Amino acid sequence: MSMMLMVVVVTAATMVTAQLNGAPPSAVSMLRSTSTDVLQQWAMSAPCSNQADPFCGSSCNCTRFCAGECAINATLPENRTLYRMTMKGVYNYNEKNTGDKTGDLSFVLGTRLRAYACRQDPNNALCNAVAKFSGDDPNSTDLVLEVQMEVDGQWGPYLLCNPKNTSDSTGPWACTTSLNFSSGLPLPPSCTDVYIAIPGYAWNFAGKVTVLPADTLAKCCALAEKLKIPLWQFFEGNSSCVIGTQMDPKEPNGPHHDGVMAYAKSLVPPPCDCPRVHMTVGRENLTRTYGGNSGDVDPVGGDWFSHPTGGQCAQGAPLGTAGCTWRVIDTKRVIKASCMYETVDAAVEKLGAACFNACPQPTNHTSTCYLGCFTKVVKSTSPVVLTASWDAAFETCPPVSLPPTAATAVAGANSERRSEYASEI
Repeated sequence: MSMMLMVVVVTAATMVTAQLNGAPPSAVSMLRSTSTDVLQQWAMSAPCSNQADPFCGSSCNCTRFCAGECAINATLPENRTLYRMTMKGVYNYNEKNTGDKTGDLSFVLGTRLRAYACRQDPNNALCNAVAKFSGDDPNSTDLVLEVQMEVDGQWGPYLLCNPKNTSDSTGPWACTTSLNFSSGLPLPPSCTDVYIAIPGYAWNFAGKVTVLPADTLAKCCALAEKLKIPLWQFFEGNSSCVIGTQMDPKEPNGPHHDGVMAYAKSLVPPPCDCPRVHMTVGRENLTRTYGGNSGDVDPVGGDWFSHPTGGQCAQGAPLGTAGCTWRVIDTKRVIKASCMYETVDAAVEKLGAACFNACPQPTNHTSTCYLGCFTKVVKSTSPVVLTASWDAAFETCPPVSLPPTAATAVAGANSERRSEYASEI
């Protein structure tokens, strides 16, 4: 989401201290309850999302799913053509994310859109909490794999798969039910045990706000915890700790260059996490999940999938053997990610020639002007038109042969069914 933060910050700390010290207990309770109402209002107005409820829109729920009684909009077993952008040397699919054609194109286009968003706000949580891909670098060794998979159609919650150390793709990876956005923030465990803090974002409070007497992020969190405030935010620029009682229900939060927004873990149900979640293929429809308006996440929609090691069939074993839920049939085609980006970039540049030609360096893919034009064109062009560039890449880019050592990995051999993780997002 892209939206403007609309808060009026009270800067008189002495006034705030007086307000807090002189306020009756009912006033503090009012702040707590209204903040809770704000979060509930936010959750109720949000579209279906894996953060809110991956079972939204199905007749299943976490309890029944974990008991094996249902799946998320189950389909018949089928063969699917899926795609994965991956780093050199990471060729297996267990504990990986993939996408269908439009889903992976959303990922490719989204890297440019996120680059522009991160240029505007380097502190944005999504600029630091996910895997680092370099396919848009002409010298990148990243690849795009086209794979044929057989899946059982008993869909589960989509898992977020990334390296444990996002700066080291050769180390261990992990598929998880949520991202740790608080990692790296100067917050003690006593805070992160209670709150989820997300850097680069701020609540869109409306009406009156209150500034608490805390001039550091850690102090802000400690005071919010002491007062049992469920929603708060801290701004580095003016060292202010802010709480509010009302929020715009349509745009409850959004990016902010020096903001950190936080909410109490107790206010949001924990993600569905049980052994079956790590056995089934997770599926997430980007348009349904993000409401089709997240821009940086789903510019052309599509589906993303997660493939847990626990559900991978042993090499040669039929689907369903020992409860396995997916198997690799064949990696059909492989091209360089850089060629994919060149093809997609050329298509977008042609669609927005007037905007790109007005840039001081029309072909400088890292310039703010170029990224701005790219974002503008993608967000104003139909998915059908944009998807044509994906097909063109696989038709025109030279094929790449994987090294012999990758053969068992892409075939899904038993030897590759280990705790070696990777992801797309």
